[in-house]
Amino acid sequence: MAQHMNLIANICRFALKDSPSKDLIKAVIKYRDALQKDGLTLESRALSSLVDSAESGNTSTLNRKEIVWSKSSFSEGGVLTPSTPLPVDKDNGTPLAEVSFPSEFNDFEKYHFFNSDVTDAISGIVKEWKYSEKLKENGISPSYNCLFFGLPGTGKTELAKYLSYKLGLPLVTARLDALLSSYLGTSARNISTLFDFADRYQCVLLLDEFDAIAKYRDDNKEVGEIKRVVNTLLQRLDLRQNRGVVIATTNHERLLDPAVWRRFQNRIMISVPTIEIRRKIISSYLKPVEINEYEQDFLNLVLDGATPSEIRNCVNFIKRFRVVNEHEDIGLFKIIKAYFVVNANNQTELSISMSDDNEHKLAALLVNRYGYAIQDVSNLIGKHKSTVSRWLKG
Repeated sequence: MAQHMNLIANICRFALKDSPSKDLIKAVIKYRDALQKDGLTLESRALSSLVDSAESGNTSTLNRKEIVWSKSSFSEGGVLTPSTPLPVDKDNGTPLAEVSFPSEFNDFEKYHFFNSDVTDAISGIVKEWKYSEKLKENGISPSYNCLFFGLPGTGKTELAKYLSYKLGLPLVTARLDALLSSYLGTSARNISTLFDFADRYQCVLLLDEFDAIAKYRDDNKEVGEIKRVVNTLLQRLDLRQNRGVVIATTNHERLLDPAVWRRFQNRIMISVPTIEIRRKIISSYLKPVEINEYEQDFLNLVLDGATPSEIRNCVNFIKRFRVVNEHEDIGLFKIIKAYFVVNANNQTELSISMSDDNEHKLAALLVNRYGYAIQDVSNLIGKHKSTVSRWLKG
């Protein structure tokens, strides 16, 4: 299909040029969506541009003799499709990577939210690639690599998918279990094989749990093999600068070799969500379950400091609890208490007081520290307002 795309795209261009019917536009859109589903992102993007021009009445693109397939920065690589053979370990045939396509992330933004500083940084990187030609005219290249670091569960891998989606490129994710081998020299060879594959295609290469292959070379606990692996990695990172984007993630940035750390232009720390982002994450995962606004505010408060992964786990627990106890009238407060009994790792003052069944202390915290009205506390924990007032007095 890809080899005939110039002809097909030009046929679409001619057809859309002069007052196309709605049925014709729908047909082109349907074909575009089929290309996207098959992983032909650049071809799909080109048809989208033609459709946009036809619907807006902009004839400049439709009058152009050549189809603009993509940002020229990515034009040298081939098109990665679901049928493209993956790189493998030569000794045992194990695939060294997995591939995801932008079409798989269509509903990504419904469930994933990041703090504004992080989304601004990602938008800046995407904008650099949008204006890559202008940058090159001034002797500058767009950002070609990023290192995401932070606590486990903060969404580093999801952020890599988000950047891949925004760039409209397939995501090639390295399989560390296959890359690393106990045989001398095999790990370094596998890394070279992986980079050879990524360099042939328009894609984003993701090195998840990066510290496993980029450890500090002077670590006395490591044997010489890790030094060979890191040296190979450094060489391949340097060579890939003009061929595509590399994203690495780690929970242990201090374990990285300093030379590897310096190779990354963008080193972005992913923090736990702010209260506003927590609210969005909770709302997205709660659907279709509905809870009162004051209950959602309390859930947001009690999950202070939680990672997106922990928030998702808590919300899913609430949904499961409601389903299996649908015939019982159990309030959200008791469900959250049950969650913290089986997930005692979230040790905040609020969660501890709930786990200890200390409703007196919890009521005092909510009223005195967080500004809750006595009536709201009464509604939340299912105790009469006079009872809560008596607790607070004595």
